[in-house]
Amino acid sequence: MPQPARPLANLFVSSSDYLNHPGQVLTPRTPHTRSGRAEEGRNEGERYEMVQDEEEDDPFFSTPGRSPPRGYRSRGDDHDIMKNRAARVTEKKFVQRYMFLAAFIMVSCILGVIYMTWDRAEEVSHTADRSTSHQVSSVPSAGPNVPSSRIISYENYTDFPLTSADYRHECYKLSNFIERKKYWAQPRNGPIDVAHKDEKPGAGRSKICSRTITYMLDGHVGLSTDLALMAQVAGLARERGSTLFVDDTYWNRGLWMDYFEDVRITQPGPEPGCMPPPPEELVACPRSARHWVVSSRTAAFHFGDKFVETFEDKAADGINSQRPIFNRATYSLTHTIRPNAHTAALIRAARLEIASVLSLPSGDDHHAGHNPEPEPYIGVHLRRGERTMQSDMYNQPYLPTSNYARAVRNTWTRLYPDSPLPSTSASQHPDSELGPLHFPAPPITYIATDSPEALREYVTEFPPATAVFALDLSTKPALRAIAPERDYVQEQFAQEPDEQRAAMTRGMLVDLALVSGLWAVEGEVVPGAVICTISSNTCKLSAFGLGWHRAFGLDDGGDHSNGIVNHARRRWVEIEYGHDFTTSRWRAFEIPA
Repeated sequence: MPQPARPLANLFVSSSDYLNHPGQVLTPRTPHTRSGRAEEGRNEGERYEMVQDEEEDDPFFSTPGRSPPRGYRSRGDDHDIMKNRAARVTEKKFVQRYMFLAAFIMVSCILGVIYMTWDRAEEVSHTADRSTSHQVSSVPSAGPNVPSSRIISYENYTDFPLTSADYRHECYKLSNFIERKKYWAQPRNGPIDVAHKDEKPGAGRSKICSRTITYMLDGHVGLSTDLALMAQVAGLARERGSTLFVDDTYWNRGLWMDYFEDVRITQPGPEPGCMPPPPEELVACPRSARHWVVSSRTAAFHFGDKFVETFEDKAADGINSQRPIFNRATYSLTHTIRPNAHTAALIRAARLEIASVLSLPSGDDHHAGHNPEPEPYIGVHLRRGERTMQSDMYNQPYLPTSNYARAVRNTWTRLYPDSPLPSTSASQHPDSELGPLHFPAPPITYIATDSPEALREYVTEFPPATAVFALDLSTKPALRAIAPERDYVQEQFAQEPDEQRAAMTRGMLVDLALVSGLWAVEGEVVPGAVICTISSNTCKLSAFGLGWHRAFGLDDGGDHSNGIVNHARRRWVEIEYGHDFTTSRWRAFEIPA
């Protein structure tokens, strides 16, 4: 027996697994909902269908002029039959057509009544939901615009906030019907959200923020990946008028404020001092929810093609189209995501070490006793671990260290022709008439690497007098203590002791600051360029520290409306693709798998 069509009011978003069988309401709490569209309330297969008889079985479609079947008749009947046959056929056709038309009108009226009844029931449901939410503030509701039939239920969960994997699961269940043409648009049949208590704060307590965006640190990806995504989230919070929060419940690096300042201070939002929402009210999808939460595991639902199409400059060409996204991240990394006092002290110590060495006399009599302003240095990010190359130009997982050294020499010669590199003769024959090399000899570099072996390989590429800085080469014990001991592998990071994970995190932040120039204050030494590979997220972040024009060589006052990177002046030097690097390959962040 066929199932009767169910009204739209029966639809609700639930986590109950026992509802996931034929005949029950489709709910976005199980993977089965990918075959349904929850916001429409019913599937196409559940609507009434009109079934028509086949033409060959309907007398209305009989061939005109076809004679009726012959039967037995007496003599003299032929005259009467032939006389009245045409009249009988005409009358029969008229009756059949009238009956068909009447049936069609009747069915149309019935369907119209059913549609108006359902539409009225939905309107009454919306009105009732609005009345209830305004009259009883202590009863959980999803807000004045969210009917009870579209409330997300977390009834199968007991711990809040959910894990990033759980939030991703929730997004998968809703992904079939929440996507719209516009980035911030509501789902096509109206808002979807969890129930909110909307309680008034007690005496001496701040009220809950009206609208929030929370970035959840889950330990699923590396630090640079999180920071790049969070920089975009912070920008969206500013543009959306939402209060920004960071959730570190499941972070395997400790607490956010172990390394950074509180974002409630650096970006207070439109309601300074308001309280974060209860964790059970956070929603990962849709992003139009009142309290949106984002993590590396849900980034794919929000930062894909729709994000780029919405926020890029469609009228610009080449790399210029990415400038609005670039500017958003730059502002976030310089104003919102800032190192705390302890981390900032380590960064300052590393910069002072470079500045003090660069101010030393060069050994040349002409410069004796003169301390010039510190010359720039080149930052080099040399990644190992599980980060292999994206390019298939090499038949090996990592770019050879010699390629980094060659890129450093070429970049130094291009940017600093007044400080030439020592000749091969001077480096190989210290007693030659050219004179011995004196420390610090160019090219002066800071090496950020997770591999002690890669650092040793790089140092051997240059004469001993060459100035090479790194955490592991520092004269300061506090900096050497946070130098990496082995290649970084994300899956193995969680197995490290807590103290080691904290040290590695601080070391990574110092490296990021020194190779990019991020978080520098006026008067501090900053890199003149960075050498890196696009497969690393630290490489992407480094461009923000250099700034838009300097990073892509657009600072010569020329017309760069074509958006082509100026390789003659660029300071963000990507060497995995080299001159084959196209502007389409640059992205401000990576969407984790």
